[in-house]
Amino acid sequence: MPARQRRAAGTRGVTGEILLQLLETRLDNIVYRLGFAASRAQARQLVRHGHFQVNGRRVDIPSYQCRPDDIITIKSTSTAEAVVRAALVQFRGAEVQIHL
Repeated sequence: MPARQRRAAGTRGVTGEILLQLLETRLDNIVYRLGFAASRAQARQLVRHGHFQVNGRRVDIPSYQCRPDDIITIKSTSTAEAVVRAALVQFRGAEVQIHL
């Protein structure tokens, strides 16, 4: 059984809902949901290449579990700024999820 499933099964509550919460709080998923990337694959690559910071610290692990008060920013010296801007223009009409 994969680690995320074990963690969800070991936590009190409905296992399926807890698993979905764990998946939704991954950094690569949040970058995608905020519109910083056009696809989840692109979000994963941008995170892996170190273009984002969480609470002022560089994080390059796509599976990093974000917490509710974490602040996610693009690095000021990032070379991917144009890619993020293009994704934001494409995302402009969509709604940001309430939990983000």
